[in-house]
Amino acid sequence: MAVESRTVYAGICRQNDVLICGTPEEQEYCDDGSWVPPHIVADLGYEHHICASIHPMVIGRCGKGRCSNMASRCGDPASFIPRDPTCTITHDQTKIMNGEQVQWEDEYTEETPFVSWTTYGRCGSNRCVWSSEDCKEDEIYSINDPECTANRV
Repeated sequence: MAVESRTVYAGICRQNDVLICGTPEEQEYCDDGSWVPPHIVADLGYEHHICASIHPMVIGRCGKGRCSNMASRCGDPASFIPRDPTCTITHDQTKIMNGEQVQWEDEYTEETPFVSWTTYGRCGSNRCVWSSEDCKEDEIYSINDPECTANRV
């Protein structure tokens, strides 16, 4: 079976007139009329082209827990925070101390550039996916698999 390869780009918008990189689709927090879709941002001539990279793409967080790309992947979907600046599509920049989420204060180094990888779900026994919608009818969906990092989705 051939694996389909996809290139993911991010759009941009403004929130309270501040540029926000990493919005794959228009979000409620975007100022009215400020969202620019990924295919425009990815154009080399676009002034904010650097925002098209998936690395700064900000996603949400399950309450005080892990980073997540959607509420349905949280144990309590109502706890989902749609945009957490410390969560990107690739990694989580926070750590938990005494049960509380705190900002990472140490300098990032090549050995420890972030706190942890952002992880995703799995269809069946061997296919990492963005969401349960990517599963075939006969595949069982696992909400979170520690081995399913962004480079494997």
